Amino acid sequence: LLLSCGAVAYYWVFRKRQSEYADRAAQALKKYRTLYLTYGKLPANDRRELYAAFAASPEFQWMVATPGQKEREQVASYMVNTVLSMAENNGFVICSRDPHFQGSVCLVPPYTNWKLYSAHFMRSVIVLGQPAPSYLIGNKTSAARFDSFCEHVVAHHKEFMERQQMFWYICNLGVAHNWQGIGIGCRLLEVAKDIAHELPLYLECDDCIVEFYKRRGFCVEKRYSLQVSPDD
Repeated sequence: LLLSCGAVAYYWVFRKRQSEYADRAAQALKKYRTLYLTYGKLPANDRRELYAAFAASPEFQWMVATPGQKEREQVASYMVNTVLSMAENNGFVICSRDPHFQGSVCLVPPYTNWKLYSAHFMRSVIVLGQPAPSYLIGNKTSAARFDSFCEHVVAHHKEFMERQQMFWYICNLGVAHNWQGIGIGCRLLEVAKDIAHELPLYLECDDCIVEFYKRRGFCVEKRYSLQVSPDD
């Protein structure tokens, strides 16, 4: 009974903080004419833009070992929908529109309880009703690379939360193909930093775009060695 009361109290505090974070997000967005806080699910057309952008990213190209177009689309939609669901249900999705969809950033607010974070993430996957693509399961190389990536990210997040370190997490930053190269991603990063305020803001990225984030005030906290075969 004592444990149950403690869990309920922690959950209440977490939701209260989320309400405060939502107010901060709304305040931060006032100075950005084309940025909007999304409530509910991102429209299907916007999601397809993110699938295409993610499928062209270096980490996706490495993770998905040269499948056909159909398999590539299935894996991209599964991975993007998973992080979108986490942000839609437990954080924030901020979109850039002018008036068409240009890009979005998915923000997950600070957690200090690993079990609650894990439960929320698993619930986000379950509510999708979208099973993992058979390609990710059946292709040994892609399955090993996907598992390696997830294991490293999970271990890093768990380590921080067990140290009670508060941080915001960018679980996805994507810009539609036709809007890349004109500063949309930079503007989305700026509002993410405004919302995080004085707390650390974390994300994972491929080595080839580390310099992009360094120029915008980020620093490398940790490097993951994701080699799963001599050819990687």
